[in-house]
Amino acid sequence: MLSLVNNYSSHMTRILLLLIILITIGSESMVNQINDDLDWELSKSKDGISVYTRKVSFSNYKEFKGEVVVVANPEQVISILKNIDGYKEWLPDCLESKMLKKMDESQQMNYIHTDVPWPYDDRDLIYKFTVTDKINTKQIIISIENKPEYIESVNGIVRIPSAQGLWIITPTSKNKTKLVYQMHVEPGGYVPAWLANLKITDTPYGFLYNLRKQLEK
Repeated sequence: MLSLVNNYSSHMTRILLLLIILITIGSESMVNQINDDLDWELSKSKDGISVYTRKVSFSNYKEFKGEVVVVANPEQVISILKNIDGYKEWLPDCLESKMLKKMDESQQMNYIHTDVPWPYDDRDLIYKFTVTDKINTKQIIISIENKPEYIESVNGIVRIPSAQGLWIITPTSKNKTKLVYQMHVEPGGYVPAWLANLKITDTPYGFLYNLRKQLEK
């Protein structure tokens, strides 16, 4: 009887050890998945703006991350980013921009129509814009969540089928703020991945460059 108890105890100990190992491995894997610094490569550094790119396992199209420090406070940055109707005045290649619906002060549904050079069709994007304060870190996160079926598509314009991204807004001093703009987009239709990846740094660089100019007016 004592032998059976010892064997059972030893068996349970091995199971517990195995579970601990699996939990540890799983935790490390989860950390790796959410660690935004993994595998980024600096693709462009100009005018105080850095653009990083990386491959993603689920797509042939790369993901980008742009970084810049602006002379403005977070409230000023958010005010400009929320003013979607003004994007067409300064966002590169933007033909139309408008707010489709305002849910509350922190959430709105936006529409952007982007000019794409011939022989490819223009693209449009519908996304939910959500502002969240991270009190513990003093950061403000703006999530960009694709909503391609929110309104009907338009003939001659390809609706972007998949897009996920975010802004990380971090105050660094009294009147300076670090901006991180990260995004992965599946353009839909036919755009060769090699061509899209070749031009991928243009979008975040142009966005951040013009945004900084707007903030410095």
